[in-house]
Amino acid sequence: MELKDGIVKLSGFSDAYFNCGWDEKVEGYVIQINGKNYGVYRDPDDGYRSYGCFFETDKPCKNTFPPQNVLLKTITTEGGYDWYEDPKTDGVIITNPETGELILNISTTWYDSYYPMGYCEFHPENLPINKNRK
Repeated sequence: MELKDGIVKLSGFSDAYFNCGWDEKVEGYVIQINGKNYGVYRDPDDGYRSYGCFFETDKPCKNTFPPQNVLLKTITTEGGYDWYEDPKTDGVIITNPETGELILNISTTWYDSYYPMGYCEFHPENLPINKNRK
């Protein structure tokens, strides 16, 4: 991923399906940042392991809108495996730079463990273009 932390232009978001190496397809999103499309999904949980995935894709973004300034931050936190320690986490967080509200969180907690846990959360209502709309 060649995106850098900081203000980026988000101009699209649409539902999509991805093949992640399994016979079945997994639901996710295509988001358009700085004119490029990125795939986002949480891979299927086999009961023990899952991963949050964020990658450049050639899939089209079907729902576009005027570019919005959003704050993109990549996260890689060191932590531990015990209940009293903060977990190791790797992912991408996108927030509204004006309000600080979460727009997208795609991450993997305990990413280097035998039991990693994928996470995907999306809040389109927090996009700058959607504020004060009813």
